[in-house]
Amino acid sequence: AMKCVVAVLALALATAHAKINLNGYFCASCQSNPTPVTLLPTIHPAYTTVIISFIGWDTNGTVSNAWDCNDKTCPKNFTLTPSMVKLLKGQNRVVLMSLGGQDGAILTGTEPASFVTNMVTGLVNISRTFGVDGFDFDIENREGDVVACSQVVSNVISGIKAALPSAIITLAPQMPDLYPDITEASLGFNAQAPLVSMQIKNLNAVQIQMYNTWAQVETVAYALQYAPALVKGFTVTGDTTQYLVQIPAAQLYLGYPASQSGAGSGFIPPIQVVGMVQTLATQYKIPLGGLMTWCIGWDQQAGWQFASAVAAGNANMTEA
Repeated sequence: AMKCVVAVLALALATAHAKINLNGYFCASCQSNPTPVTLLPTIHPAYTTVIISFIGWDTNGTVSNAWDCNDKTCPKNFTLTPSMVKLLKGQNRVVLMSLGGQDGAILTGTEPASFVTNMVTGLVNISRTFGVDGFDFDIENREGDVVACSQVVSNVISGIKAALPSAIITLAPQMPDLYPDITEASLGFNAQAPLVSMQIKNLNAVQIQMYNTWAQVETVAYALQYAPALVKGFTVTGDTTQYLVQIPAAQLYLGYPASQSGAGSGFIPPIQVVGMVQTLATQYKIPLGGLMTWCIGWDQQAGWQFASAVAAGNANMTEA
């Protein structure tokens, strides 16, 4: 689950010696030193995409501000401004805003067409107001028919792309939401498989949360099995329809906690995570799009250990 927001999205690895891109979440209510206002302009340069969290919504699809932190419930005096986004983009970063998160609203799949229209209108207005490059969908709370839920989000994505053709769109599914070992789509497993199947051509990145799951899959060894399975593709059945889930390596990002404080479980030392990406590129011939981490604030608190490991890995690739 995510609570910090600034994510980093960039160009995909084209060769085994290409750059590892790093997506990082930044949230004003999360840990930072001393404040989110001072953190935002000083983010480690290894972060290529900053994802600001979160955007909320109501049952009508009207989006709401859950990214600022400037009242009694969140007294950090942080108010996002267009100039902050401009500063990040001036540092050659992609800037996205994320919908949902661990505490986001529940998607039911029964939302009317007006819900989609209202959400698209609100998101387009946010993009034009703040100048962000696009949106990340971190939909973690859903109930009912998972295919219907996927269709709602798919319709929103299509609406955004119709209004803003150059918008960058990413998904942040939890690992069980894309699980090759099970062939059915349900609330427990493969809940986002239909969505990925519907929208893969419009997605710049599928950045999977490889944490807060269970011990057997929170390892480098599992990632070395999991990533190839997603790239190869697998079929899931939902509501009697079969959905092919096949994510090109350039669009696949694996996400890990920036520090031991970043998630309840799933932390792997960043140097090992970077080594895993290099192994996938060189031995498996699967150059990932990059890595995602939760979150930038926790990385700062840990002395930028995650970003530094990525930067060192990129330096070694350049020297190779």
